[in-house]
Amino acid sequence: MATLSLPPVATASLLTTQAGLQARFGPAGAAELETSLHELVSAIQGRRDWGATLFYADAGRALGSPSLQVEQPGRRPTDAWALKLALHDLDEKLRHSGERIGAVLIVGGPAIVPFH
Repeated sequence: MATLSLPPVATASLLTTQAGLQARFGPAGAAELETSLHELVSAIQGRRDWGATLFYADAGRALGSPSLQVEQPGRRPTDAWALKLALHDLDEKLRHSGERIGAVLIVGGPAIVPFH
């Protein structure tokens, strides 16, 4: 008898760096942005067909999900390739729980989240 496997749940990953946000907006501004980002994550999670996570690539962690800690030995958070690898590692962690990255929202320009 064949078993049905459900497709993975798509997860919107909000990608940013704590250091970049704090350098650009200061600690109070970064905290205010984090509150707004949490509200966005909650709104997305309210949908049946999407999950969401706020991923601080420089810290290697997804807020609200300690199981989504991503090890980053020797990776520099100012290196675009290192951030790409961290995002890949996050996707692998999500796969273990039946999820996958379905969309990425980069929060901040290249001074906050370096990209190619």
